[in-house]
Amino acid sequence: MGLTDGIKYFYPKGLFVENKPLELFFFYNDKVFVVRFFKDDKTYQIKTIRYNQIPEIIFNANNSSFRELRLKGDVLEERPIILQSLNDTNDAWKNEFARKIENIYSLLS
Repeated sequence: MGLTDGIKYFYPKGLFVENKPLELFFFYNDKVFVVRFFKDDKTYQIKTIRYNQIPEIIFNANNSSFRELRLKGDVLEERPIILQSLNDTNDAWKNEFARKIENIYSLLS
């Protein structure tokens, strides 16, 4: 099974943002694959997190294009997953990223 087989949502955190590392999130029905790239651009890490291992999911929003999703739990090793529509991409893509976050929250809740 490849990373894209059965994918429900894809979220590229740090896309179009200078000096911010790229992290790719592949959301499936029961798990998320997190791909983190390191500064040397030659090394990456893939982590699989099952949704039943995430005890806390927080969704924040306002009337504009701000959406935030926080996933917390011991499996995340003191580094929660935080998706923010205004910080994870540029102004041209912020509304699309806000929609992605809403869809991901619907999948997880």
